[in-house]
Amino acid sequence: MALDAERTGASFSSQELMNHLYGGPKLLARRRLLLATLENDPVMRKWDGIFQSRSERLRRAREKGASLVGHIHRLNITDGTEIALMQSHLGDLLPSELHRSMFVPTLLSQASDEQQKQWLGIAQEFKILGTYVQTELGHGSFVRGLETTATFDPETDEFVCHSPTLTSTKWWPGNLGQVSIAPECTEQRAQRTLCVSTVTHDTVLCASTCVFR
Repeated sequence: MALDAERTGASFSSQELMNHLYGGPKLLARRRLLLATLENDPVMRKWDGIFQSRSERLRRAREKGASLVGHIHRLNITDGTEIALMQSHLGDLLPSELHRSMFVPTLLSQASDEQQKQWLGIAQEFKILGTYVQTELGHGSFVRGLETTATFDPETDEFVCHSPTLTSTKWWPGNLGQVSIAPECTEQRAQRTLCVSTVTHDTVLCASTCVFR
């Protein structure tokens, strides 16, 4: 009530200010629609998160992620800025965050036309879930210290990922590390690994992008 009183007593129009801040009435209305969609979804509630255990919060994050993708498809949202707005409004880091913020941008900026034709559309539609495989047990995200390599095998037209030491183990402490099948990108032939790094002498330090179906 006090906030309403302050707004009423302002020397300027709060509605005009919001229109200015959010790019005009049309964009403001769109923003309100997106946020109302989340606020009316019981899965997206935030008030009980502080009382949940880690495993409960992880389970809720999965539920939120699935519900968010459902809303994105239902509303036919293709604008990455709108998806980021909805995800940030939830107050939780979802398993799909790295997919949205790093995997898709990597495809846009580094993948070839052929790779984009195969992967970009289904990634943007969340038909596949990707992540950024960089963090190693002994090096964190210190890129120059990474030990894992990805060597191109011309006979199979694939990259073979090799983590030669314990410290080179790909180690994801975050949400996506808990919901993806990470070992497949550690030592085995990278049939589902999309390496879009610059290749020098057929071998690269592996900070690659991995796809999980």
